[in-house]
Amino acid sequence: MLTANIKISVIIPVYNVENYLHECIDSVLNQDYTNLEVILINDGSTDTSGPICNNYALKDQRVKVLHQENQGVAAARNLGLKYATGDYISFIDSDDWIDQGMYKYFVSNLDRSIDLIYFPPSAHSKLQKAKYDRQTISKEFIRSFIGTPKLETTTKTPVWSLLISRDIITGMEFYNIKMTEDRIFFIEALLKAYTLLVLPKCYYNYRPNPTSVSRNYSKDYAHDITFSHQMVSKLLKSYHVKTPILTELHNNTVIRHYYTIIKNEAKGSTDPLKYIAEYYEKNDLKELLTWKKTAKLVLRNPRWLLIKLGLIIFLINQFQRKQEVVKTYN
Repeated sequence: MLTANIKISVIIPVYNVENYLHECIDSVLNQDYTNLEVILINDGSTDTSGPICNNYALKDQRVKVLHQENQGVAAARNLGLKYATGDYISFIDSDDWIDQGMYKYFVSNLDRSIDLIYFPPSAHSKLQKAKYDRQTISKEFIRSFIGTPKLETTTKTPVWSLLISRDIITGMEFYNIKMTEDRIFFIEALLKAYTLLVLPKCYYNYRPNPTSVSRNYSKDYAHDITFSHQMVSKLLKSYHVKTPILTELHNNTVIRHYYTIIKNEAKGSTDPLKYIAEYYEKNDLKELLTWKKTAKLVLRNPRWLLIKLGLIIFLINQFQRKQEVVKTYN
């Protein structure tokens, strides 16, 4: 087991979170494992987040503050990675917080062979403590993050659920997209790791985002999801793990997102058919969405029959009417 000589760099992108920032930073600095480097990247905040970060740097020498014009969370994390000097990297979102003992828990389970620690995003996970080598990571562990046999939601891929050896993420970066920006980095970290340790306890507290795409229209959704699919496919190929099983699981995720694309465009797009058609064409939905696949999907949601038949406008009108009813009651 490793001792306190292991240094952990905690990268926290910050943007207009003055109401939550103290709770986030305090939860890190007050950890009972103290060999931490806390990197705060102020991403062009227009509230008092920047000065709050500066005050922490004055009070605690473990805190580094970097300021940049607003470029988004991906650019902020990349800047943090550039300046990180720790043996391991941890990411935290600035409106979230962690419970006492998280890093002590990690370090007490580490040995020199561990490239990656994964802990489940939910405290209700049924995962058990386990260690995986490179072969079992790519053949078994990674599957639920790529897709599911029944076209259900994949296991979430937040980078805050990882503790990553700095050695394996050399040359990696976050791509400048707004949707699923974690997924590409997360999957590449899994593919680069020679050893992975799963720890079942979750110390991380996630604060739901009221502006998330699940609640609001995003004009970037179709583009970003398509980019994510393409990059994941390239990663599987470049790391020589694009097996028939993983290809099938990945295709299932592409299909499932077609439905979320339609729902998103119904929320506020001025030209919903344009972006839906682009996603359909760029992701080869004509080949992927077979009648066999559709039959499985219809059992869970009859609207998939409308999608397969091309009755997208009718479906969009359904979603829009439902939204109007919700707005009326709210």
